[in-house]
Amino acid sequence: MATGLVYSPLFLAHRPVGYHPENEERLSRSVAHLQGAGLWERVRHLEIAPADEASLARLHTPEHIDRVRRIAGAGGGHSDPDTYLSGESFAAASLAAGGACAAVEAVLGGEVENAFCLVRPPGHHARPAGPMGFCLFNNLALAARHLQEEFGLERILVFDFDLHHGNGVQDAFYRDPGVFYISLHKFPFFPGTGAAGERGDGRGRAFTLNIPLGWRISAEEYMEHFGAALRRARDYRPQFVLLAAGFDAYTFDPIGNYCLEEHHYREITRRLRELATESCGGRLVSTLEGGYHPTHLPRLITAHLEELL
Repeated sequence: MATGLVYSPLFLAHRPVGYHPENEERLSRSVAHLQGAGLWERVRHLEIAPADEASLARLHTPEHIDRVRRIAGAGGGHSDPDTYLSGESFAAASLAAGGACAAVEAVLGGEVENAFCLVRPPGHHARPAGPMGFCLFNNLALAARHLQEEFGLERILVFDFDLHHGNGVQDAFYRDPGVFYISLHKFPFFPGTGAAGERGDGRGRAFTLNIPLGWRISAEEYMEHFGAALRRARDYRPQFVLLAAGFDAYTFDPIGNYCLEEHHYREITRRLRELATESCGGRLVSTLEGGYHPTHLPRLITAHLEELL
């Protein structure tokens, strides 16, 4: 079985004016590195289409969708001080969301065993009612909704190892026992959410697991917390595994500057892939979130994809 890859040159058209850490070189350099490493030919490149308005509305409000379309249609601007749009941003964000949904379809349909979505803009901070933290539409949360509404899945694991808490994913499923959201993240840190006491509400109580980590921890401590989270994930017996693959906990990341090295990301990916194999026949889709080192990020993405392969 092959590993699928979601990518389009349109993702490069989402461009800031001036410097911004979330820029098109994150993907262009990564594509070049994957090609040089011989992985570009080893994956199955998946056909993708933009998420239509009805699909986006499974998670996002009409006002939110219209606002992204309007700002992009006017040539770009900012939805908040951190989050920019250019003229092609609505198209790129819609395609990123559609790509994540196409990836889960390809896995469920047996076309590929697992898939990595090399997309931008990222998604896990995007809330139902608005963009946030470089994110316009919540790619991974929309893929989870797609699995629920189109395929009837009842136990979906979203495992988020980005340095930042994925508040948008948490908001989307806080009352939903059908999605178990697990996040390891630096705390207190942007976006300010993700305390250990945030565990879900109503029927979703205990289906959110936040593991807030201090500002100064070792990689060994991080991996101990990861192992504990993995045990909880295994007990859930997921029918599908979704990964919010952020690489900003890397030790040299300009935003994160945290504690992980390349071999830790390999181990994290390998163990999550093993979990998917044990629980749901290997059904796993990963989407790119954070990670901002211009030359090291491509190596981390390559390591992640090698382990999926």
